[in-house]
Amino acid sequence: MTAAFDPVVYSRDELVPLLKQLSALTESSDQLAQHQYFKMLLAQVEGASDGGHLAEAFLHLSGAAFLGFEFAPGVADVLDELLEKAQNLSEALSVSEDSKH
Repeated sequence: MTAAFDPVVYSRDELVPLLKQLSALTESSDQLAQHQYFKMLLAQVEGASDGGHLAEAFLHLSGAAFLGFEFAPGVADVLDELLEKAQNLSEALSVSEDSKH
């Protein structure tokens, strides 16, 4: 029997390291707004205790494309990986919700 999927554990295992990497990559650059943005997302994901808290972080994450940031290539690569993992989590949550109905 497999353990139930826990979105909070997944987020801490898969998303937090990427958010920490993004925070570190933007900290040493002149991209203070990007650094603060990723630190805010990191705090939200680290502080999440359920899917609802994660949903708020995902809303902010999905808004990254509309903030006008110009990401350095290394930052863009990590951000792409983060978005892919967040999409996977979103899909897993959708399947989980569908199976309840």
